[in-house]
Amino acid sequence: MSKVVYKVQFKDLVKRESDRNSSTPVMVVNVLREAIMRGLFPQGKVLRQAEIAAAMGVSHTPVREAIRQLEAEGFVEIIPNRGAIVTGLTEEDAREIFSIRILLESEALRLAIPNLDEKTLRRCDYINMEIGDEKDIHKWCGLNWEFHKSLYQAAKSPRLLQMIQNLYSNVDRYLRLYLEVEDYRSIGKDEHSSIVQALRDGDEKGAIEALRQHLENSRKFFEEFISKDGNGIFPLDN
Repeated sequence: MSKVVYKVQFKDLVKRESDRNSSTPVMVVNVLREAIMRGLFPQGKVLRQAEIAAAMGVSHTPVREAIRQLEAEGFVEIIPNRGAIVTGLTEEDAREIFSIRILLESEALRLAIPNLDEKTLRRCDYINMEIGDEKDIHKWCGLNWEFHKSLYQAAKSPRLLQMIQNLYSNVDRYLRLYLEVEDYRSIGKDEHSSIVQALRDGDEKGAIEALRQHLENSRKFFEEFISKDGNGIFPLDN
């Protein structure tokens, strides 16, 4: 990616987050997280606080705090004498993340089912329709999360939802690269429809199994993508 394109995209992220009237610490962490997820900061990239602060027009303090939060979320590793490095993802990492996601998301859906109503299911239908029409990969991934979140919010377990979102986000940044080259989007949409239909039919076991199969299929596709080119799939920034 050219420096010009990078600067334009990063500037757009800053403006978008600023327009949301977020506080400075929230704005900074959201921008940096999204920059990593979009590949503007690829794995191996050193996040230099002074450069980021200058680019965002903020002090060093919120940048330092944001990097600490991203470290806790698994996006960044702070290495002595090197600084904050954007983390990578191995095939083993992906397998572990998806295994945990299957456990947590199945439980979230189980807890949510007694609280799900037709209004929520119609919202899922609408989001899934948008998923089918969306061409922008970044917006598509955002809609994909909104679909899952709409179901899991009914579990009324915010800590569980946050854990799921953190795991989702760590895979999502690579999923965006994956979806650029693989025709998985239409398959995912159909699998979403199967989950919603089972919920409408009152088939709790069927809905949870449909979700588990959806996540298992995502894991398989993702691992196949990683294995195609070994460690060279995701560009390192040296």
